Amino acid sequence: MRTLSLMKKQVLYDASPILFDQPLSTESLQEDWIIHHSEWKVEDGWLKGKNSGNWPGMAIMKKHFPGNVIVGFDAATILHTLVGFEAYASNIRIKNITVRQISWEAVNMNYKPEF
Repeated sequence: MRTLSLMKKQVLYDASPILFDQPLSTESLQEDWIIHHSEWKVEDGWLKGKNSGNWPGMAIMKKHFPGNVIVGFDAATILHTLVGFEAYASNIRIKNITVRQISWEAVNMNYKPEF
C-alpha cells in the first residue's frame, strides 16, 4: 500500500477514497471551474493556463470537498516560461487531476537521545 508521511500522520494513499477523477473538457471547464485574472482552456486533455501579468492566475473548482483532501495532478511548464508553482507571468499545463479524501494513521514520534 502506498503511504505518504505528512505532519505527524501516515496518509494511507490507496485507502483514501477518490472524490473527483474526471477528464477535462471545454464544457467541464465552463461548468465546473471559476477563472480569475488569466486565460484557461482545455487542449488535448490538458487544462492550459496563460497569465502574462505579474499577479496570480487561477482556475478554481466550484465543487467543495469535505474534510482534509489531497490533490494529485500531472503538470508541465511550456517553453519560455519561468518555472514555479505560482503561475505568475507564465504558461502551465495541468492534466489528470485527482482529489482523494484522506485516510490516515497517527504516527508515534519518539526520538532517542544520541548522547
